[in-house]
Amino acid sequence: MALIKWKQISGQLGNYGNLTGSLDVSGSINLNGQAIGTGKLNETTFNSYTSSLADGTITVASASYAISASVEILTEISSSHAETADSASFIADSFISASGVRAGFSSTTFNGNRIISQQHLPGFFTSSFNPGTSGSISDFLEKVFYPNDAPQFTSNANLNIAEFLTSGSTILTLTANDIQGQALTFAAQDSYTAGFVNVATNGVVTLLTSSIVELFNTTNRGDGTNAHQVPVKVTDTFDAVTNQNLFIDVTANSAPVFRQTSATGTIITAFTASRNENASTGEVTKIYFTDTNSDSITIRSSSVPGGHFTITKSSNYVSIAQATASLDFESTSSYSFSISASDEHYESGQDTDSIVNLPITISVTDNVHPTINNQTLTAINESSSAGTVVDNIAASDSESDTITFFNFALSKLELDNSNVPTGSYGGTSQLSDPSENPFQMNSSGQVTRKNGVHLNSDLINEYQYSVQVRDSFNTASNQATVTIPIDDDTPPTIGGGNNFFIIESAISGAAVYDSSNGFSGTATQFTANESVTFTVNPSSDFVVDSLGNLTINRNISGSSDVGGNSLSGQITASNNFATTTATTFTVNITDNVGPSVNTQAQTANHNTNGARVGNYIYQFVFSDTESDAINKDSLVFNSTTALSASFASDTVLRIFPTASLSAGNYVFSGSIQDDKGFATSIFQDDFDISQAPIGTLGTNGTFRVIESAVNGNNIVTNLNGRTGTQADLSVSYSPTLNSAAVQSFTSSNAAIVVNSSGNLTLGVNLSGSATSSGATISSDITYRDQYDNIGSGSISVTVRPNSAPEASFSYVTNALTCSVDAGTTLANITITDDESDTPFSMSLTGDVSNLKLVAQNTNSSSYQLQNIDALITGSDFNYTASVFDNFDETRIYSQSFNVRDQLGLTYLYGWQNSSPSTSAAFLASAGDAGGDELAIVSGSLIAHFESGSIGSLSFTPSYVGNKVTLKASGSLSNLSGSNGIHSFGFIDLANSSSILMWLFPSQSLLNDKPADLFTGSQAESGDVDDIGEYYLYKDNFTGVDGLLVSSVYYFDTQNFVEGNKRWGMVYVTGAGAASDSRARYNLIADEQQFSS
Repeated sequence: MALIKWKQISGQLGNYGNLTGSLDVSGSINLNGQAIGTGKLNETTFNSYTSSLADGTITVASASYAISASVEILTEISSSHAETADSASFIADSFISASGVRAGFSSTTFNGNRIISQQHLPGFFTSSFNPGTSGSISDFLEKVFYPNDAPQFTSNANLNIAEFLTSGSTILTLTANDIQGQALTFAAQDSYTAGFVNVATNGVVTLLTSSIVELFNTTNRGDGTNAHQVPVKVTDTFDAVTNQNLFIDVTANSAPVFRQTSATGTIITAFTASRNENASTGEVTKIYFTDTNSDSITIRSSSVPGGHFTITKSSNYVSIAQATASLDFESTSSYSFSISASDEHYESGQDTDSIVNLPITISVTDNVHPTINNQTLTAINESSSAGTVVDNIAASDSESDTITFFNFALSKLELDNSNVPTGSYGGTSQLSDPSENPFQMNSSGQVTRKNGVHLNSDLINEYQYSVQVRDSFNTASNQATVTIPIDDDTPPTIGGGNNFFIIESAISGAAVYDSSNGFSGTATQFTANESVTFTVNPSSDFVVDSLGNLTINRNISGSSDVGGNSLSGQITASNNFATTTATTFTVNITDNVGPSVNTQAQTANHNTNGARVGNYIYQFVFSDTESDAINKDSLVFNSTTALSASFASDTVLRIFPTASLSAGNYVFSGSIQDDKGFATSIFQDDFDISQAPIGTLGTNGTFRVIESAVNGNNIVTNLNGRTGTQADLSVSYSPTLNSAAVQSFTSSNAAIVVNSSGNLTLGVNLSGSATSSGATISSDITYRDQYDNIGSGSISVTVRPNSAPEASFSYVTNALTCSVDAGTTLANITITDDESDTPFSMSLTGDVSNLKLVAQNTNSSSYQLQNIDALITGSDFNYTASVFDNFDETRIYSQSFNVRDQLGLTYLYGWQNSSPSTSAAFLASAGDAGGDELAIVSGSLIAHFESGSIGSLSFTPSYVGNKVTLKASGSLSNLSGSNGIHSFGFIDLANSSSILMWLFPSQSLLNDKPADLFTGSQAESGDVDDIGEYYLYKDNFTGVDGLLVSSVYYFDTQNFVEGNKRWGMVYVTGAGAASDSRARYNLIADEQQFSS
């Protein structure tokens, strides 16, 4: 048994199945009966051996041979069968026997002419592949796994190319098909030695020399066509080869050709054309050129005699154009020139025959003159006007040249075809002396009547003129006679006046109208189609003027001719030739109608308010269709009640009541005429007078009055009964007729007074009366409007209470912050009262033995609460205050206050003084030379502090006038320690050369107030601690720290400042301004030491 391991067989069993890995053999292996050794057989050794075999076959003689479809197969073969590790086995015990293995596959007959049924080979199975072999297993395996068919050419074996293609030109790409889809290689067969072409492996065939007919077209390819034979072949990757002969024939180069009409038109070898001498510039023809070989073409031309023609080449044609419009047959009857076309091979010298010439001949034809024949124009009427166009003379030109007419001259006069000698007439009269030459012609042949000429067909009814024509190329033509007939005048036509009407009230001179009313519209005017003279009959009835206007020649008004009758007449029109036309007409006489009546009811007065004397209740506006005046004297008026009629104007009649009308129905009628009196117009109507409403009483709110009110006070709508909007009565009317409005009110109760405007006031004194708050006052109100319509209603007024006065207390906090001197104002009290019932009064009860009230005005609306004797800090007061108005209305207040100290601010100032060296010198410059708070100098530093400058940002005393500037301030509870003046931080006094001062309130809430300032050395040995003695220490920002010489001064302010009147001031003397610009100051008790 042998173990074979074969790796990396190609998965495509249809290909060779090359061994790309290694073959490990643990036993021995024979190839074609020859032992090839043991061990590892590599690919090189295997291929070297098999390539040396004559038929290239390998037979396994003494070992089993197994192949699976796997890329990597591990197969173990025994002497009796072969079985693969893959499930896709196709070699089994049934067809490899022990003897078969020993004999080898090549000697075993195998039936391969069957459809493969192995479903693990899906391609073969689904296509029902049948290898079709009947020989050895080798045949079967070759057919199944290594089939190969030779490739077949698909490109044409015959090739035609143009002559003169250059060497290197690609002329063909060979193509072939291989059933197995193998890569193909193309080449010329070894027998090809001519070297005219090269065949690349990809099938591209290129020239190795220029394609010339004489070189290539040498071998008959079998169909009578000479060509160049190139044997070629195609080979697949299994080295299957197919041969083919490629025949290349060269088409000889040919010269270009000229064609007419188009690029595909007939080939021409000469060109002829003709041009009339009247021809204008423009293209004569296009001559096309083509080349069978698609070569580029060069066009050349000869010169053109006279420059009358141009030759222009385009992409595929030559344009021959006439360049001038001055061809003349008499001077040159023909033009000859030529053009040539050559291809690129002619131009390069390769082919001297590839050029063609085209002779061109253009003949000039003679232009013929226009022709004109004898003709008769359209007749013109003898009554035509000047400038009338007779007709256009006809002429023709065979070349359609522009024709000019000239030599228009009178040649003959005729009357009814009989000659009328010229000179017979002078053209002075229409009727007896017509014009002999009345027509003119322009160059276009149009004949018109001249101005100021006369035509009369009774004397001359035909004019004959001679005329000639010419064109631009000929001076004259034959002469022709033009006859102009004259038509007789036609009778005039009368127009206008289709309808004729006249009103029965018309008088002589009135126009006849086309409107059926006989007095308006368009006045009748007869018209004619020519100038005529009108006459009318009977002239006793009518008159017609020269413009055809028809009027009446007598009065119709007052005659027996009335509406419904008619008048007849005849109008005659006569023209300048005394030709007449007449027509009759009938004028209808129309009625003069009575006035029109426009009835206008004045409905606003159709009520008991409006139907009164002086108010009209109807208006009639009269108008007259004929604009006749209204005859006011013709008025007839009738009524069933007290109504009268009067004219407001000539056309307006109004109906008035003669007394006030009560509610009810009324009837009237009347008639009127115009001043012509032909007809009477009737008017009548009945109407209703409605009862006007008496109105409804209204109020502007709920009525109130205060119990303290007196006679004449307003009754109001405000709840307090004394202020706000005055009570008011109103009356509303629905509907409001004739602006009905209330005129007066009366009150049944004298306590309520109402004026004509409805305003309510009190008519009695409630103050002091028995009527008090909560009571109600009632009254019946009667009202009347301007029409004496009377209505009534009732009202009530509620009596409101009088309110008690109110007090407000404003305590003077500055006065309650320390011990209080006698007579100090402790509080300001203001009393107010809604009703202002002054004078007020006030009383105190409770802790009030040391308190008093001081009135500040006459009505006692302002009081001051003062202490009788001095008050000390810690005092508490509780008291009751009662306030009264003059109606004894009272209000009581419980009040209390305390006298307590108040902590004020501490201020640090800089004074720009000259650094006094002693405390006495400082106080003298500050205004208190004695240092005893007496005789303070006015305007001094201390005087300023006493009078209110404490807390000011800056000020300048007038005494020792140096500026004082606030540097820092704050609320301190201690002057010493870190929370004392030390907390103000670093203060800069050097820049302003200022003396340091700080002011503090002298009160119990502020601790560490100095009684004296120590000026000795710090912590003197043996010194006894003194209560209230401090020293001032300066902590410089830079430089040396140290004690300052300083003093303290106490004084009283004129008024409380922040609740305090006693203040202290510490000031520095001696050293003056510090040398360091910034320093922090510290107040230290003398028993203590300063630690920076």
